[in-house]
Amino acid sequence: MYICGIVYKIVYKYNTNIVYIGSTFKTLQKRLQKHKLQYKYYKSGIYKSHYRIYDYFDKYGTNDFLIFCLKVYKIHNIDKYNNKLQLQAYEQLWISKERYNKKKYLLNVCCSFNPATKLLKNKPILCKICNKIMKNENYLKHTKSLKHLKCLYYKKVYDEKEKKENHDEIHS
Repeated sequence: MYICGIVYKIVYKYNTNIVYIGSTFKTLQKRLQKHKLQYKYYKSGIYKSHYRIYDYFDKYGTNDFLIFCLKVYKIHNIDKYNNKLQLQAYEQLWISKERYNKKKYLLNVCCSFNPATKLLKNKPILCKICNKIMKNENYLKHTKSLKHLKCLYYKKVYDEKEKKENHDEIHS
């Protein structure tokens, strides 16, 4: 069984060289509305992710941006995660194609599809402060945890104490 996914581009009405490429399983109008809603949430501090198109929404307002279908793809309906990956692979093809078109200013900075990302997320990493092993994707969360901050504090106190003792030995 298949489902339809759309790769789209958003352009500024008065300068169609400003391009953002995305993909969706929804209608184009619903996706554009969602971009505008996410922008509103971002401006109010509710939504943390920053898309580069937001800089242009700030500059020109959201009403003068248009959305166009680049291509509709039949996606093998496996599950939500894998369906999204398939569509993101098509989206990445369009992003790569637009990057070679030097006349356009492509707003997409990040790759929409990179198979190595999943491998990197699950790669084990060692925290040099706590000596704890965790998944790479959890490292940032760990650095903000109370356990990590305590280890960091005690390490800093220990290092300062050791530094002072070394200083006292040299000057005595």
